[in-house]
Amino acid sequence: MRMKRHGLHAVRMLLVTLVVTLIHLQHRDLVDRKTGSPVDIGHVRTLFPEAAAVGTADSQGIQAVEDASGHLLGTVLQTSPQCDHIIGFSGPTRLIIGLSSDGRLAGIRIASSNDTRDHVRQVEKDERFFAAFVGRTPEELEAEAAAIDAVSGATLTSMAIVETVVRRLNGRQPSLRFPKALTAADARRLFPEATRLEPDDPPSERIRVFDDRNRLLGTILRTAGVSDSIIGYQGPADCLIGLDADDRVIGMVIRHSYDNQPYVRWVQEDDVFRKLFLGRTSAELAAWARPLGREAAVGTPSSDTEPDEIPEWGVLEGVSGATMTSTAIIRAIVAAARDDQEKTASPSDAVSDGRGSVNASIRDAGTAAVTVVGLLIGLTSLRTRRGVRLLWQAVLIGYLGLINGDLLSQALLAGWAQSGIPWRSAFGLVCLTAAAVLVPLFGGRNIYCHHLCPHGAVQRLVRGRLPWQVRVTGRGRRLLRLLPLSLLIVVVVVAMIDPDRVKPFSLVDIEPFDAWVVQVAGGATIGVAVAGIAASLLTPMAYCRWGCPTGALLQFLQRSGRSDRLTGQDMAAALLLLLAVLLWVQN
Repeated sequence: MRMKRHGLHAVRMLLVTLVVTLIHLQHRDLVDRKTGSPVDIGHVRTLFPEAAAVGTADSQGIQAVEDASGHLLGTVLQTSPQCDHIIGFSGPTRLIIGLSSDGRLAGIRIASSNDTRDHVRQVEKDERFFAAFVGRTPEELEAEAAAIDAVSGATLTSMAIVETVVRRLNGRQPSLRFPKALTAADARRLFPEATRLEPDDPPSERIRVFDDRNRLLGTILRTAGVSDSIIGYQGPADCLIGLDADDRVIGMVIRHSYDNQPYVRWVQEDDVFRKLFLGRTSAELAAWARPLGREAAVGTPSSDTEPDEIPEWGVLEGVSGATMTSTAIIRAIVAAARDDQEKTASPSDAVSDGRGSVNASIRDAGTAAVTVVGLLIGLTSLRTRRGVRLLWQAVLIGYLGLINGDLLSQALLAGWAQSGIPWRSAFGLVCLTAAAVLVPLFGGRNIYCHHLCPHGAVQRLVRGRLPWQVRVTGRGRRLLRLLPLSLLIVVVVVAMIDPDRVKPFSLVDIEPFDAWVVQVAGGATIGVAVAGIAASLLTPMAYCRWGCPTGALLQFLQRSGRSDRLTGQDMAAALLLLLAVLLWVQN
């Protein structure tokens, strides 16, 4: 059967795209199922040895940690799903972050990781890396993150962990004064029919309130966290502001306060004070000028807001007998509203997670430069010059392989299919991957395998070095061609099932490329590397031709004079898609 060349080639691209899409969707489903699971007490005790209980997570996913006597030791929070977009070498790492009662980092621990196993193990063994976090405040960590040394051999994984911790703590900080999560009973003080609470969609930190028929009643804006340093007469207060579907205030209650209790009660019972907030939008609250001194000039606009944009609310002198307490509560509500508005004001805020800029390091620049030169050699007559080829092979082996360790692999590609492409943190590796995939698709040449792969360069150097050679023909050739397909089947299965079911197996074990990072290489990948090179001494390019699933994938995507013909590779690709569909449906 024949089809137009471009039509059949487009079908091949579609087959691969569908497999990648199903891997991604399956992974997101698995992540969503695990999202919100409580922090394991075993992990908590590695940070707080005296921990006896972990509280319920609040809207930010923060849980209080207490000892056997109920004393607050600190708080813990997980980095997933908020930071799942931060990719190390091939995937994100889920961390447990501990904050002591004075607001400093008690430490971090790896709960699980979708990054390459050997890189994660290298990080876990480095005690100095974890110790670098201890004792810093979130603000100090953000300012001094660049000073934390990457783990040798696991640079991308360790730097992604640093960024993950910084990003997770970069928003509103956990409230150490009011660590307990809201309950439905708390919500019923504002919404009498409330039965269920759930966090609002990020970046908002509001709490959505539902009744027993799953109807949305409104949202709650909480002052805890932003108001911990706002002191009334003798302490801060945790206030709840109820907002209806039109984002207007339907009520305000004081959930807990460290202030003088008679003053707090007087403020809570003062109808004039409570009615001051009713009907105002969160934007109006945010624009309200901060009260100063004993009098609160409520109607005075802030310095960066036009006067005619602020309604005249009059002047508030404070609740009689509790002026400082009531003034502090106003300031807390304004601070919470401003924080809420800053996080939800415009779509541009979405880039605050760090996805909006490229972090180009020397390593990235080097890999990108090697990619450009490799393209230049592979697409011009320079590839025919023996001296250029030998010099270039030395560059690939010495720099791209042994120094940078940047090689394509199924572990890498599967991880990116699951979690996304880290174009910002691993820009050089992304450039290398783009060249490897796009040039065969549209240029008709497999540039990566011939001119950019360090492992391929080694095989070219050793071929024909022995006086006797083994020729593979006939049935042996047909059988060997099944090996890359078999490995790709393994890749799809491993990428689409729960990683907890395949531990300790990793996709790095089926290819030799992780062996180039000597510090992290495991026995399996070293064995594959040695066996492949030894085979290439007997049969030129043995591993590339008969054993490499990554090379087989690139060859399948390559546009050529035979692209208008159905081949066994097309049947194999259809089989992989069918397998992916079955795994997705079964999920």
